[in-house]
Amino acid sequence: MKRIIPGLLIILLFACEQNSQKTKDLTDLIPADTEIVIQSDNLGSLVQSIYSLELFPSKNSKLKDKLQQELAVVNQIDSIGPSIVSLSKIGSSAFNYLLVTKTLPKLTSSDSTKLKVVENLKYKNFEIEKYTIDKQTYFISNIQGLTIVSNSLSLMESTSKGEGLLDDDTFQKIYAASDKKKSSVFINHALLPKILAEFLPNTKPDFAGNLAKWTSLDIDLEDNSILLNGIALSDETSNSIQNIFQNTQPVANEIARLIPANAVSYSSYTFNDFSVLNENLNSFRQDSLKLPADHLLHSAQEIGTINFEKHTAFVINSNDIEMAKEALISQQEISQEFRGIPIFHYNETTSFQDILYPLVKLKSPKYYTIIEHFVVFSQEFGPLEEIIAAYKNNSSLQDQPYYQSSFEKLSSASSMLFVALFPQYKVELLENAAPDYHSDIKNLVLTNYRVAALQFVQEDNFAHVHASILKTKKNINTANVEQSLSIKLDNKILTKPFFFNNHSTSQMDIAIQDEQNILYLISNKGNIYWKKQLDGPIIGDINQVDILRNGKFQLAFSTANSIEVLDRTGKTVAPFPLKFKDEITQPLSIFDYENNRKYRFVVTQGDDILMYDQKGKSVKGFKYKSGNSDILSSPKHIRLGNKDYILAPDASGKLNILSRQGKPRIKVAKTINFSNNKWFNYKNRFVSSSLNGDLIRIDQKGRVDIEPLNLAENHKIQATANTLVSLSENILKIKDNEVSLDFGLYSEPQIFYVKNKIYVAITDTQAQKVYVFDSTAKLLPNFPVFGTSMIALENIDVDRKLEFAVLGGENELIIYQF
Repeated sequence: MKRIIPGLLIILLFACEQNSQKTKDLTDLIPADTEIVIQSDNLGSLVQSIYSLELFPSKNSKLKDKLQQELAVVNQIDSIGPSIVSLSKIGSSAFNYLLVTKTLPKLTSSDSTKLKVVENLKYKNFEIEKYTIDKQTYFISNIQGLTIVSNSLSLMESTSKGEGLLDDDTFQKIYAASDKKKSSVFINHALLPKILAEFLPNTKPDFAGNLAKWTSLDIDLEDNSILLNGIALSDETSNSIQNIFQNTQPVANEIARLIPANAVSYSSYTFNDFSVLNENLNSFRQDSLKLPADHLLHSAQEIGTINFEKHTAFVINSNDIEMAKEALISQQEISQEFRGIPIFHYNETTSFQDILYPLVKLKSPKYYTIIEHFVVFSQEFGPLEEIIAAYKNNSSLQDQPYYQSSFEKLSSASSMLFVALFPQYKVELLENAAPDYHSDIKNLVLTNYRVAALQFVQEDNFAHVHASILKTKKNINTANVEQSLSIKLDNKILTKPFFFNNHSTSQMDIAIQDEQNILYLISNKGNIYWKKQLDGPIIGDINQVDILRNGKFQLAFSTANSIEVLDRTGKTVAPFPLKFKDEITQPLSIFDYENNRKYRFVVTQGDDILMYDQKGKSVKGFKYKSGNSDILSSPKHIRLGNKDYILAPDASGKLNILSRQGKPRIKVAKTINFSNNKWFNYKNRFVSSSLNGDLIRIDQKGRVDIEPLNLAENHKIQATANTLVSLSENILKIKDNEVSLDFGLYSEPQIFYVKNKIYVAITDTQAQKVYVFDSTAKLLPNFPVFGTSMIALENIDVDRKLEFAVLGGENELIIYQF
């Protein structure tokens, strides 16, 4: 390309001859069939600025190569003054262009070696010279002080003769309004579909073709972002979509409050008077569709569509939701409830497409839901559930800092708003693009680009137009909690979820049990590997073991009368199950004293403690002498230094601290009024709490230290070796940092240590919110999210993001990632 440029400049220099006739304006030589006009006083610099954007791949771009080949005349010609390039589509794969300029560069004689004159074509009143440079052909002529360059001889001939030139008052008005100090692009909407068909043959470009008559956009390229600002014009006789918003005023676009961050795109249309919009729609369609006075749409101030990968939802933003509900009074049959919000059947025969075409193209929906003052429709449950989930999780687009940043330079109220969301929108581009451009789309560098927006703001007889593709600012937090999976089982879920290592994939699966005592193993993609009927509910947690010591893991747990060990295919591992006549009263404890996978399975039955090895045999040498008081919680193995201890509090107030053999190892003289909290190793001491909210510390000599913490009676604590977490009413304390929560019904705090970081999770089961904090008690971005149970948290797949599993509805399992 660089070899072509000097020769082109010489061509322009040679072709420029003095002409005594009156100098024409640049716009006087625009062909009538022009689809796009670009004006700039530095076209080459403009093109190079676009190519250098981080958004576009720097190499292996067929689109860039095509444009450089066909529009080489404007590429890197940075010494030509004010110029215009007109583009029009010809044939199946080529463009006509015509460059018009007044000023020409000065060149050195060394550049002339690139030039090859092929032919000099003389006509009655003008002359055209044909040149080739590196097998590219260009035609050059001079008309009344203007130099014109084109790749089409027929276009040069007709232009030089003054034939087939653009005579359009709307274009002249919009050109006059553009900022001549900036580069601008002018779009002829009537002919735009011809160009779109070249790049996006699988789309129906009629909407873009009817948006307006002409649109002008001044181009700003700064900080690797694209900003376009201009106006759109249509004359009164034009049947354009822009004119649908005549005599209405835009209001704030609000439906981003509902849109999940994983949506593909959305559109929004606003107006202050639906009756005016309805009349304009009728005029556009040339029909007279009348709506009943009590129709739902009469309360609308915004309508829009939310596009997912496979489905679409339609949204009405009502300025009188009670009026909207009254209009839906005959459509009150509840189909299902999702996260506390009912979803209704919708049986209206007149489709929204009939009323709102061309703004909305949607088949008659089957379901709807109401969220605040929004009514949302869809043909399937899925989109409605995703929208409800985003709303409940405070994870909609409106809540995302990157989205908010993208609209800093756009209007908050627009008549028409179109938004594409990346990287999801790449899939739609690929589906609609010509095969020649698939590699370009795949190679788009979207790491720092999330939102592309185009808006029209109607005012009197024109519309302000703004468009942007902004690079995300470095200080903008792009972290997001996203629902990556939702699985619904046939029955109500009984246990919290548990993560289980899958040795065959080096990832993690999810184990969970329903109220029919069926145990499920589910992949992290939502596939159910197997179901297994158990003899009763699982007591406590599901544990992970490797009893064969070969790196292949098993699930271990207890029910009321058995210990079960299952491999990852759901098969029982011999010698299990172990069956018991007497009831198991506490969750199964599993000890691995030396971390060598020589497990001890510890069973509690009332006041008795039993211990078995991985062969299902009673451990020789272990004998616990019952004190005739029931054990209050599962025996806990704690190692302090190089000594092992087994802790078992009983109903008499005695803390039994035992050796591996089950014999008393430390005598605790004081009777303790135990809370329901477990015992922990915290700072090399045994730590728990009393029922009246005191912190109890016991050292290896049995000395008891009581620290009044003034915790509420139903307080909860958790601890690791160096981190103590407490919850008292609505006060969560992590180490020395406190945070005040909303009052609610909270689960016990959970401490997770993942990737060298501590996370503390807690669930408000009443408000159905999951909170996750860091070790300084700072709430992680975008929390809380919807959830109804304690969670499991880990990195369960191959990416770097963490995931956590939590229950949603009664039969719903949700996976979030952040």
